[in-house]
Amino acid sequence: MTRDGTRLVKALAANGLLLMSDQALPSAVTILAGGPVKGSWWSHPDGNRLYNVMNELFDHADTAAAPLVNGKVTFVHRELWPALAGAGAAKAAWQTAKLGPQAVALLKRVARAGELAASGPAAKLLETRLLVMGEQEHTASGAHGKILRTWARWGEARGLEDALPAAAGQAALEAAARALAAGTGAAVKLAWGTRWRDG
Repeated sequence: MTRDGTRLVKALAANGLLLMSDQALPSAVTILAGGPVKGSWWSHPDGNRLYNVMNELFDHADTAAAPLVNGKVTFVHRELWPALAGAGAAKAAWQTAKLGPQAVALLKRVARAGELAASGPAAKLLETRLLVMGEQEHTASGAHGKILRTWARWGEARGLEDALPAAAGQAALEAAARALAAGTGAAVKLAWGTRWRDG
């Protein structure tokens, strides 16, 4: 792992959560670029380095990623995995309301198979609602693909023994998000709808 990759892992371990990119909240892009990046970080002069280091973080054994904070990719440290799995596996009303037939059909397919490759709006919706865990996979061509896993399959693959109850998981993630946002003045919204503005 590169020095920059190690720096991101340490920042994630210290906070429990770290956004991939954000103007106000602590993020991997901000750390690597030395400050907030306006617009797409892909257009940053050092975009290739940012991409490569970001992949190190995605692939790290202590890291998971989900659209948890403000609908953005949020890295989650191993210590919060029981909370993430508990919140995700609940199948609560905020997750299942108004999914639409394509998303419902895809969710059933994932549930039957345990995991499958999928992309598109239905897959994105299931991820956003934390109904599945979506993870990057390197395909045979060298490109990145997306695998959707049930929380049980994901936990088994990651060696997670127990998930927290849903309410406890949400509370733990909310506490970590509040700590992450402290002093930023940023507006924060978690996947299940809890929202606030720091300060």
